Amino acid sequence: LRVLDGLYGDADSTAAAAAASALEDASGDAPVVGAGTSEGWLADACVLAQWRLRRGDTTQVRATITRLRGWRRRLTSTAVAATPVACAELLEASHAVVVQQADARARVVRLDSLAFTVQSAGDASAYAPIVVARLFERLGDRQSARQALRKAQPIVDWPRYAAAAARYERALAGR
Repeated sequence: LRVLDGLYGDADSTAAAAAASALEDASGDAPVVGAGTSEGWLADACVLAQWRLRRGDTTQVRATITRLRGWRRRLTSTAVAATPVACAELLEASHAVVVQQADARARVVRLDSLAFTVQSAGDASAYAPIVVARLFERLGDRQSARQALRKAQPIVDWPRYAAAAARYERALAGR
């Protein structure tokens, strides 16, 4: 959560960087996808890949996407974990933008068309609109970025990033 809060909320960036480093040290090499893959490892890998991409680092991102897409079991808890498929979708589009793939915009538009609900995306539903908005902004489309933030599902139980998203939308409007 400290890393996610650093990425999408108002957390201390130094604390988030330290948490990402500790998470990286603790996660080690990726297990083979299948019965031995733990949900905890998948959640950590998802967060670390987002952290890396936000910094322009593509290290292990493709491998993480492959492992996330290989997960076939239902998660037993999504309280603080994105579902593997949702995370893979976020990472695919983010990676495309970071490496400036020719189809990056199409990938972001596709990502924007997905329904990131708690039921389908787990915890990613809390921050997916911010990811989509940042990707559109990075592609030079502030209007679509604002629209992505406006489409956010209202989160009743734990609206962690609602204030940050609202400030981001206001900042986009003012530019």
